[in-house]
This record gives sequence, structure tokens and C-alpha cells, in this order.
Amino acid sequence: MTRQDRHMKDRDGGGMGIPVVMSWSGGKDSAAAVHALQADGAYDIVALLTSVSEEFRRVSHHGVRETLLADQ
Repeated sequence: MTRQDRHMKDRDGGGMGIPVVMSWSGGKDSAAAVHALQADGAYDIVALLTSVSEEFRRVSHHGVRETLLADQ
């Protein structure tokens, strides 16, 4: 039985789905993607991954401040 098969079996029995790490930019599209995966039930979001520029302490893609990121 593969790892995915075990997770799908757990899912069918009411357990968690396939573990995934989501890329999180802090924008609305990231929020929509997380919502869609949570609603699907086939996946278990175990972490959100974000890149923050060292110089400006902001998410590179949207310019979201690190403090706002922590609030999210």
C-alpha cells in the first residue's frame, strides 16, 4: 500500500487526507486555494510556506508586511 493509498483510506474512514504544504503569498488567491483544498477534503494542509525578503521584511510577491503575515 502506497503512502497516498493509506491517506485515502484514512480519508474514507474520516481521517485526514494527503498532507500538503501550500505556498502562501498573503493574497486573496492563496486564501481561495486554501479554502478550496479544505473544502475538498482530500488534502490535509500541514503548513503554509512564505518567502519574506530579508531587507524589507515583506512578502516579495505582494509586498505584504511580515507583521500582517503573522496576523493572517
